Amino acid sequence: MKIGFIGAGKVGTSFGLFLNKKGIDISGFSSRKYSSAEYSAGLTNSKAYRDKKDLIKDSDIIFITTNDDCIKKVADEISSSDLILDKKVICHMSGALDSTIFIKLKEKGATTASLHPMYSFSNVEQSSKQLHNANFSLEGNGEYLEKITRLLEKTSINFQQIETDKKTLYHASACIASNYLVSLLNTSVDMLKYVGFDEKKALSMLKPLVIQTINDIFEFGPQDALTGPISRGDVDTVYRHLEKLKKTDNKNWMEIYQLLGLRTLDMTKNKGKIDENILNKLERELK
Repeated sequence: MKIGFIGAGKVGTSFGLFLNKKGIDISGFSSRKYSSAEYSAGLTNSKAYRDKKDLIKDSDIIFITTNDDCIKKVADEISSSDLILDKKVICHMSGALDSTIFIKLKEKGATTASLHPMYSFSNVEQSSKQLHNANFSLEGNGEYLEKITRLLEKTSINFQQIETDKKTLYHASACIASNYLVSLLNTSVDMLKYVGFDEKKALSMLKPLVIQTINDIFEFGPQDALTGPISRGDVDTVYRHLEKLKKTDNKNWMEIYQLLGLRTLDMTKNKGKIDENILNKLERELK
């Protein structure tokens, strides 16, 4: 089984290098810039292709690892060619897109899929060494989808197969856990700057709190890691928070506090340890 890559950026090259180190046969790389294909091929002891059609002919599984905006264009080019695709597996590695973007390839007989690592790629060498810790999602359909599952099992990659129509929600969850976590912490920093801290000191203050919270979440689960005034049923503290937030005239801070407060209240209700009258008071304050 030979693996080819169309697109020689960080994701494709890192994954190709990871597979190569696991003893998987990499046919090679094709890229808009031939020099990029040469670089990635050199790292993986494989071939640099000037024509993607030749790479497809030489490969059993083809990963399209271009930028998201280019995936459909590449797929359309392949589908309009005279290539025989009925025994090929064509897969992209975008988190935001599912395999339906390959509808024309599917009509030509290809098995189509998407494989996404829940992982942030920094540099090729480091990422290829850390991918064994990443969790992947796989979705798609076709006669030869098992080729990808066998590849993942052979390389001991942790993966979960999901339904195609759930892919977008899967990606939204990743954005909340990663991108929005950054935005949330930036809000906390801004509030500390309003109090009088500079950014460096604010980050220093928050770091041990955030790290401990993250550790607790992954050790005990979100429900048991939850602390704070809402989880304790402390209505007066929540009231004082909201009153101070109103006086800052920062609508975003108030909305974030209220929205996440209501989500925290839902978790608190699930614990069943706070009197219902107190929970109702908290809900009224947060709305």
